[in-house]
Amino acid sequence: MRKSGLVIASLALAAFSASSATAAESLISNPTAVIDTLDVTTVGEMLAEIGAQRVETSEEGDKKLIRFYNGEVPFIAAVALCDLKPGKCLGLAEVTVMQTSANITLDVINKYNSDNLFMAAFKLDDNRLGFGRVVIVDGGITRQNLAINLAGFVVGIPEAVKQLQGQLTSSLQRSNPRAAAAMANIRFTPVQADPRHARFVADQLMAQYKALLTRGIRH
Repeated sequence: MRKSGLVIASLALAAFSASSATAAESLISNPTAVIDTLDVTTVGEMLAEIGAQRVETSEEGDKKLIRFYNGEVPFIAAVALCDLKPGKCLGLAEVTVMQTSANITLDVINKYNSDNLFMAAFKLDDNRLGFGRVVIVDGGITRQNLAINLAGFVVGIPEAVKQLQGQLTSSLQRSNPRAAAAMANIRFTPVQADPRHARFVADQLMAQYKALLTRGIRH
């Protein structure tokens, strides 16, 4: 029987409470098993296990993708960093894209990114922006850790949208109160992400780690 999408929220919340660690473990199989490489099957099965809906995987050449939904919000994940260690893929990029009813400036996005470590926002065009997060498994992480990272990104999107909206209104409050009031009603509509968006996030957020490994700083 498929778990409710609410399981994702339960798992993510467990990540922030030591007393809830056992609850998190009970939501996934083999929670203490260590993963040091990724593939679309492993990630897809884990997403389905924690409550993601409409999980689909595809693999064509170096494009290793997992599409899924949380309710009506579509996500895409890309397995990456497959060219650094023979036979292993060391990274995963999760992405979701929003259509906005008004333009969000780069200044606002940069301010959001400077205030946040868990996920990054990126501008696609005047009325589309994305949120992304990467997970690196080089050296090994537990299945529980990976599941919490996957779930945390999904349930963190509403708060990320709320924070961006707050920054928009506060940046205009003094200079243009009328515009600030209008921005308070800006709409963020989830839309399908393109695989290129996942690749962009992977390339941008994993670049420094890839450079370190390429220069020979290895575990």
